[in-house]
Amino acid sequence: MTRYIALLRAVNVGGTGKLPMADLKSICEDLGFARVETYIASGNVVFESKAAPSKVKAELEARLLEYAGKQIGVMVRTAAEMRTVLKANPFRDGEGKYTYAIFLDHRPPHEALDHVTGQSDEKMSLGDREIFVHYPSGMGRSKLQIPAAKTGRRNGIKAVSAFTDHVGPTLAHSGDGSVASERPSSMRIDVIAPFPDIGGGTARHLRNLLAQAVSRGPHLRFRGLQFFRQQIARRLRQ
Repeated sequence: MTRYIALLRAVNVGGTGKLPMADLKSICEDLGFARVETYIASGNVVFESKAAPSKVKAELEARLLEYAGKQIGVMVRTAAEMRTVLKANPFRDGEGKYTYAIFLDHRPPHEALDHVTGQSDEKMSLGDREIFVHYPSGMGRSKLQIPAAKTGRRNGIKAVSAFTDHVGPTLAHSGDGSVASERPSSMRIDVIAPFPDIGGGTARHLRNLLAQAVSRGPHLRFRGLQFFRQQIARRLRQ
């Protein structure tokens, strides 16, 4: 089973819109996707499927067309691919809230940035199936138009990071049918190390909290890590 992230384009997913998140989740479950979760009112949905990405995309777009009566584009990425997007961000030195990733179905043409209009101080860079854009003066003031990104899905890089953290490690089914994390134990980071003032007993307690947090499902993991950060702050104030 592959862990997928589907990003919906040009659709209102609010509770009073054309496609409430609850309906989006039901559509995915009706298609046979497993472990379906939506992430706030973002148009992002996470699930597992044995199908290839192209089939997942085609089935979801067909069902959304039937539901909404109009074409709704869907960008599909695996959880691992989404983490790769974050690593590939060429504007990590800039303020994150001004950086966006535009997700595409295919690799953008090499000359894609030669045809932009309205450019001022914006910076752009081509990714694998993304176009990264940094808006130093803010996207709201920008008149930048990128023809190659017309059918893409734009996400703030901070939102991508938060969403990817929420998704957590890619999941795989073992031979006995159980679900196991693909993240090796060697990748666990000792987050207590930067805080030498935290005593040994307290450090062990906090490590246990962290282990409990990352072992949960995506939604509970997110809440667990929030609680963990609160505990770190409280202990440092003592």
